[in-house]
Amino acid sequence: MEDQGLIVKTPRECFKEGFRLGIIEDEKICLRMIDDRNLTVHLYDQRTSREVFERIRENYLKLFRESLNRLAA
Repeated sequence: MEDQGLIVKTPRECFKEGFRLGIIEDEKICLRMIDDRNLTVHLYDQRTSREVFERIRENYLKLFRESLNRLAA
């Protein structure tokens, strides 16, 4: 993004620009990922941490792999 003259200062801005540029396919998943990150900063609840782990495994890794493939193409 910097190569294209875009300056993003927060993860949320980065994901929104990535979606706008077509690098990221699902903006909602990215925004949920940021919310999960903020939720888990000081999380001590095992059930919630397990739920976040499952979202990482089922959604977020897939999103990153797809985005990486788009960048490599």
